[in-house]
Amino acid sequence: MKQIVLETIQRLSNEKIENGIAPTHVLWIDLRKELGVKIKEAINQLIKEGKLKAGQTLNDRYIKPIPPDTSKNEERNKCA
Repeated sequence: MKQIVLETIQRLSNEKIENGIAPTHVLWIDLRKELGVKIKEAINQLIKEGKLKAGQTLNDRYIKPIPPDTSKNEERNKCA
């Protein structure tokens, strides 16, 4: 995870440099947004692979691992 965070910060900073945007540091909110997108993509891929189930609770969404012996088509839905 540390490597993913570091690579994301470097990429976002480099994009600012390439586009002539100053300052070139990465804002916390931009990092959280970028990592949130990556996490959501990974979760949706794991759902498609039948490794996770996700759904809605009263106040939030839930994510639950699916045991390896469960059929791929059981307990599948989309995270977002």
